[in-house]
Amino acid sequence: MRALHSDAVHSGLTFLNEAGVDPGLDHLLAHDLVHRMQSQLTPSDVDSIDFVSLCGGFPVDAGAFKYKFSWSPLGVLRALRNSSRHIEGGKTIESERSTDAIFPVTIADEPFEAYPNRDSLAYVAPYQLDTPWRLDRFVRGTLRPPGWHKAWQHIFEEVSNASDEQLEALSASLWRSNQYQPGEADRVVLSVQLKARRGQQVVFDETRSIDLKGTAQDSAMSRLVSLPAALAAAWIGAERASAGVCGLPDDPTEMADWLQQLRGLGIHVTRSIKQ
Repeated sequence: MRALHSDAVHSGLTFLNEAGVDPGLDHLLAHDLVHRMQSQLTPSDVDSIDFVSLCGGFPVDAGAFKYKFSWSPLGVLRALRNSSRHIEGGKTIESERSTDAIFPVTIADEPFEAYPNRDSLAYVAPYQLDTPWRLDRFVRGTLRPPGWHKAWQHIFEEVSNASDEQLEALSASLWRSNQYQPGEADRVVLSVQLKARRGQQVVFDETRSIDLKGTAQDSAMSRLVSLPAALAAAWIGAERASAGVCGLPDDPTEMADWLQQLRGLGIHVTRSIKQ
């Protein structure tokens, strides 16, 4: 898509990518946090940065399996084979399987499990964190209920060496036994945290988060995927998006407008500031 940017600009066309919840709203919240930090601190105020962006969708009642499917499980199973790359303790960590790097995390006093998505480092520059500051931690990951890794251990083992045919058979079996039932409520949690230190002192620590539960009429995931896409279509239609290949806005005024529109649609972003 990036290779199409120049041609799109020349033709006056806009190709807007990653306009759902993750990727999508996570980028918007990340840019909002980085802008806030940069508006408050000078480069000399900061030595190191921690950045953690996590998102997951799962049932309100997680059950023994700690997960349910709203469409074919095949994509989820294939994703379990992905490798990953992130920064932890100031070092780049490469994992043959992303779930090998699973870690515990607490969001709003609630425990979860998380694991990195593919290559987190690809987002360092777009988030304007490719600076002289040291990155102690940088990870974009998937969020799951506590106990998910243990409940899925046998799935990991089956997937690791399964043929395409075996993977499709496993997908069909999981779809029969672990799909959402009509009216069953789902939940989506998105949390983006940016922390900055000077020496041992924390000089900036803010989190943006969304925690939405579905209803009998519609799911949380459907709202958080479709409504940002609808806003993006309106944004382009109003000729507020630039020509070329782009994502959700990173301009402070545009971001504030998006957050206000999301609130009007029932998507509330919680702001947490630690002093």
